[in-house]
Amino acid sequence: MKKLLLPLIGLLLFNACQKQIPNEKIPDAMGISASKNAIDIDENFIPTVTICNQTWMQKNLDVPTYRNGDPIPQVTDPTQWANLTTGAWCYYNNDPANRAVYGKLYNWYAVNDPRGLAPAGWHIPSDAEWTTLESCLGGNEVAGGKMKEAGTAHWRSPNTGATNSSGFTALPGGYRGYNGTTFQFMGNFGIWWSATAVNTINARDRYLKQDAAFIGNSQYFKQGGYSVRCLKNNKDIPVVTICKQTWMQTNLDVSTYRNGDPIPQVTDPAEWDNLTTGAWCYFNNDPANGAVYGKLYNWFAVNDSRGLAPAGWHVPGDEEWTTLSNCLGGISVAGGAMKETGTTHWISPNTGATNRSGFTGLPGGIRMGNIFTSMGKSGYWWSSTAVDVPFYENFAVMRSLYYETASIIFDYGYNKAGLSVRCLKD
Repeated sequence: MKKLLLPLIGLLLFNACQKQIPNEKIPDAMGISASKNAIDIDENFIPTVTICNQTWMQKNLDVPTYRNGDPIPQVTDPTQWANLTTGAWCYYNNDPANRAVYGKLYNWYAVNDPRGLAPAGWHIPSDAEWTTLESCLGGNEVAGGKMKEAGTAHWRSPNTGATNSSGFTALPGGYRGYNGTTFQFMGNFGIWWSATAVNTINARDRYLKQDAAFIGNSQYFKQGGYSVRCLKNNKDIPVVTICKQTWMQTNLDVSTYRNGDPIPQVTDPAEWDNLTTGAWCYFNNDPANGAVYGKLYNWFAVNDSRGLAPAGWHVPGDEEWTTLSNCLGGISVAGGAMKETGTTHWISPNTGATNRSGFTGLPGGIRMGNIFTSMGKSGYWWSSTAVDVPFYENFAVMRSLYYETASIIFDYGYNKAGLSVRCLKD
């Protein structure tokens, strides 16, 4: 089957909360918008804010049940709290009067429960997603001020740097210690869990202080009681789990890096050929192709440290592509198991196509400078793995599917070529 790729290689070398309430959003010049468009499990309206490409709840979580309706125990007794290895919540100082402003405090076992602490359509942000937020707001040294509610109605003086220019409206809800006895720092600190464990004992968090403009990144015992903020899921991205890997079922179609920085769209062939940084285009520079096939990216975009894949996802490495093909019976048959069936998008004969994996591979073609080719015949996908072979320093590993074979094909792609991208869940 390698002979099928000889024309391609020649060209490459030549070119060396449970439901949503519709509501209009009013954006500002910083890419921040706010609207009341979430409802929690108790039918409470929750205001939200979009910061760069992330939509956050503007209030701390205040639910007494998991997503499936199972109750989360309220635990007031300090000894019981300290010995927990399952989810629980409390109010600061076990005083329900604190609920209206600060919401509930949850241990990390509730955050990590598979029944889901966040309402449907939402999730607890990972450490990486918190980092995306702080990067978007200018870095950890100044992001805290942009997130804190201004003034001293809830924060103690001096509430350093607080502008709330992001609309995040962070409040100083304090925390409950892992020993269950200690409640501290209401008015001085706001502390929020991430979904990221450090080890069997600790998990990652973020904190803000009344006397600083930074956002802190630390870790604490999972028995601790912290506030929780929820982040909206990436909208309607279909996924499929094949063996133990979870893949997006559609090609990537983003125009910004994970931190919100724009990825340039480049249509001019000379400009495309001279790039040494990330860029994208549509096949034939025709936006109509984006709806079906997504965008084509050069490998510089794949390899950019700002992250091409959305938070919680990554561009698969060569070994991960190999794991997929092995799982589907090996390279000689895996392509057929991955290709969309029929000839709606693939041209005939679309050999061996069963899509039994659910991967739904499409023939999105390839860009090489001023040449767009092979739509309908081939699909090409980048890996995140650079080629470590003499004379191939400007190449990266890729995979392709072809209309006349059931194989999945391993090859090298020139890093200036425009290929499709599929993302794999972290």
